[in-house]
Amino acid sequence: MPLTKLQVAPGIDKQNTEYGAEGRWVDSDNVRFRYGQPEKIGGWEKVSSDALLGATRAILTWSSNAGVNYAMYGTNKKLYAYSEGSYGDITPTRETGSITEFGTTNTSKTVTVTDASHGCLIGDHVTISSVSADVGGITQANLQNEFEILTAVDDNTYTIESPAAATSTATGATATATYQINSGPATSIYGYGWGASVWDSTGDSDKGRWGNTREGLTGAQAVKLVAENWALDNWGEDVLAQKFDGGLYYWDTSSGLSSNVAATTSVSAAPTKSRFMLVSGDDRHVICFGTETTIATTTTQDNMFIRWSDQEEVNTWTPTATNTAGSQRLTAGNKINSAVRSRGAILIWTDTALYQMQFIGPPFTFGFKQLGDNCGAVGIDASIDISGITYWMGNDSFFTFDGAVKKIPCTVQDYVFDDINKNAFNEVFCASNSDFNEVTWFYPSADSLQIDRHVTFNQMIQHQPFQLFMETRMAELLSTHRRKVLTLQDQQ
Repeated sequence: MPLTKLQVAPGIDKQNTEYGAEGRWVDSDNVRFRYGQPEKIGGWEKVSSDALLGATRAILTWSSNAGVNYAMYGTNKKLYAYSEGSYGDITPTRETGSITEFGTTNTSKTVTVTDASHGCLIGDHVTISSVSADVGGITQANLQNEFEILTAVDDNTYTIESPAAATSTATGATATATYQINSGPATSIYGYGWGASVWDSTGDSDKGRWGNTREGLTGAQAVKLVAENWALDNWGEDVLAQKFDGGLYYWDTSSGLSSNVAATTSVSAAPTKSRFMLVSGDDRHVICFGTETTIATTTTQDNMFIRWSDQEEVNTWTPTATNTAGSQRLTAGNKINSAVRSRGAILIWTDTALYQMQFIGPPFTFGFKQLGDNCGAVGIDASIDISGITYWMGNDSFFTFDGAVKKIPCTVQDYVFDDINKNAFNEVFCASNSDFNEVTWFYPSADSLQIDRHVTFNQMIQHQPFQLFMETRMAELLSTHRRKVLTLQDQQ
C-alpha cells in the first residue's frame, strides 16, 4: 500500500462530534495555528514585581510630550500611574472629615473610628493625619497612615486595623481623615438575598441581614451588582478617568506620580454619574455615555443618554448658541454598553444594537445612525477597533464591522457561550496582539467569578484563513497552572 500524506485541516472543531469532525483537530494544549501549522504559544512576562491592590479592570498606555512612557491602571480599589519602573497611587479623594474619637480594645489591633457621615464602604481607604494623642497604648504614629476600612459599622463609625495592638480599652484623641473615592466589588454579584453581603451585616429595616433582600438599600448599605470598572482616555498628554457609574477625573502628567488625580469638582460642570466616557477623534469632545439628563443630578442618570462637552474643553457641558456641547438619547436597547473610535467616527453599542456617532459640525455637532440590530456588545471593554475594522463579543456570537455588520463564523461558539458567566459580562476584556494578527476576549467561565479563559480571533490577510483560539486557564492568574488552549480555523 503506497504512503499517503495525511491532510489535517488546521484549527479545532468543537461544534461537531469527534467522529463528525473527521480530518480536523478536536482538541489541543497550549498551541495556536499559524500558516496552517500548530505552534507553541509563548508565556507571560511580568512588567514589575510590584503588586497592585485590587482587580485591574482598565489599562491605558501613552507617552508624554517629552517622550516619557506612562501607563495607568484602574482597579476596583485604586487608580495607579506607572512610569520608568515606578508606580504612584493617584486614587482620587472624595472628601476630608474630622475624626472626633478613636476606640480601642485591650490586646486587639482593631480600632473604632468615629466621624459623622463618613460615607465609607468596606474596602475603602482613608488617610489619617494630625492625631492629637496616643489611644489605649497605640501611638500617634501608628494611627497616622493610610488604612483600609474593615467594617462600616454605621453612618458615623467604622473600623481599621492598627500596626500594633492596644494595651488597654480606651477612647479619645481627634484627627483629620482624607477619604478616597468609594471602592467597588472585584466581581459582579447578585443584588438580592443570600450571599449578597457579609454575614449578619445590618441595614434599613434589617434588609441587610444574612438571608434577607438587599433591595432598596441606599448609601453605605447599598450593593453594587456590577464589578467596578474604569474608562481611561488621553486628553493630550494628560488623562481623563471615570469610574463606572461615577464622575469625571483629570490627571495632569506633569504633576508626577505622587499626585492624586483632581476630584470631580475640578471638571466643574461635567456629569457626576455616567457609565463610561471617551474622547472623540480630531474634533476633541469629551463624551459621557449612559449619563445624566440633568447635570449633577445623579437620580436623572439614563443608561441610553449621551452627553458631550464643548470642543477642546473639559469644563463646558451646558449647550449654548456659542459652543458645541450637546446631548442625544439612543432608542434601540436598554443600556449603552461600549464605544470605540473608528474610521473618523465613534461606534456605539447598546445591549442590542450598533450606532455610528459622527462629527458633522454646528448646529447639531454630531450625527447618529443605527448600523445594525441584534448585534449588541456585552460590556464596556468587549469591543476593539484595528485599522478601521471593529470586533466585539455579543450575547451569543462574535461580530465584526468593516462597513457592514457581520457575524464571525466560529466552530467553538457553543463551547464559549454555553460555558460563560453571563452575570459577569461586564468583565469581558478585549485586546489585540499585532504580532500574530490576533484579537482576544478574556472572560469568566460559568463557574468562575474571575476571568479564567480567553477566546482569540486571528484574521490573516485577505483570502487567507482565520483562526480562533480558546484558553481554559490563564497563566497570568495562576502561572503554575497548566493552560489548555482550543484553536479553531475556518476557511474564508
